[in-house]
Amino acid sequence: MEKRKTLKKILRETVVPSLLLIFSVLLSVIPGGCRTSIDGVEFLSGDFTIPQVEEVQVVDASHLSMLLSKEVSVNRACVKTEENEDDGRIEIDVESAISEDGHRIDFNLAENTKVGGLYVLEAELEDSRGNTLTLSVDFKGFNDRVPVMAFSEIRTGASASKSQFEFVELYVLKEGNTSGLSIVSAADGLERRYQFPAIEVKKGERIVVHYRNYDKTCVDETGENLLAASAEDCSSARDLFMPQNEKSCLGDKTDVIFLKSDDTKIIYDAFVYLEKGKKTAFDEKYTSALSELEESGIWTDANGNAVCSADSAFDGSQIKSAAHSVNRKSVTSLPCDGSLKSDRSQWYDIGKKALQTPGKANSLPQ
Repeated sequence: MEKRKTLKKILRETVVPSLLLIFSVLLSVIPGGCRTSIDGVEFLSGDFTIPQVEEVQVVDASHLSMLLSKEVSVNRACVKTEENEDDGRIEIDVESAISEDGHRIDFNLAENTKVGGLYVLEAELEDSRGNTLTLSVDFKGFNDRVPVMAFSEIRTGASASKSQFEFVELYVLKEGNTSGLSIVSAADGLERRYQFPAIEVKKGERIVVHYRNYDKTCVDETGENLLAASAEDCSSARDLFMPQNEKSCLGDKTDVIFLKSDDTKIIYDAFVYLEKGKKTAFDEKYTSALSELEESGIWTDANGNAVCSADSAFDGSQIKSAAHSVNRKSVTSLPCDGSLKSDRSQWYDIGKKALQTPGKANSLPQ
């Protein structure tokens, strides 16, 4: 009995008033009681979406470019460094210029950024309807001293015993700083690319990027001590590790791997391989990477033409097991003047573990 009284009270105090309110609203937009017309009611229309950032590019040491989804103006902007002083982060004055269509903003800094330094762009943007977007974008100082590096040896898969893991070895042909460079695997996708920290490297160095990071022996050798890492395949060369990764990386027998600047989008080297015994063409997920490489001219066919196709690819079926590596011929003799090219004839398969040489001079073809 008590429950029934409580229910009646709830209906009387909440539900019934709500129904009366709804009924009164309906009467206000349906004159005459029986008509279903909504004449006189004005519905709002137009674009109510806030601006979206589509791309941010570090153009040079004092210039960032931002692409937006719609026309905007800049209410405020500044750049702060990650270096702390007594009163907090250092702030750099910023001037902004907007393109004619309003979709691109150029942010010009009052002083140059340091190579590999950590910075934050803070800004408030507004569109023509008053929608605002407050954003904070992390970026690294522009690298104008990119080294010339070439892929030297690549292991695309792990052994069943887990005593061999994926790695990419690079040989330094000209000194510089590695900040802003990435190794991209089309099989893994852009989000799983390896991003180099800011390291000063010298001509003749070998750098091994290990794609598994499984315990405390996996130590990044970013300074002068090149014996800090003691994980599998480490040597006296410079060893670097994919952050917190225990999953397989790279395509075992098919992939498009390239070295690229995140800032300028320039591609510096590449290795393209396809399991030709089973495939006659690359899957759709490789299309974008193949187009990028072809446009860059880095990967060529036997005649030196910029072609990235099944015909010009290295035969990945030659990589006879997951723990084989592929070596590059005469890597120390490659040009260091920006004319570096790669093609399938430069590469050969190495099957025996004893002949695989991460961090050391490549073994001769078997």
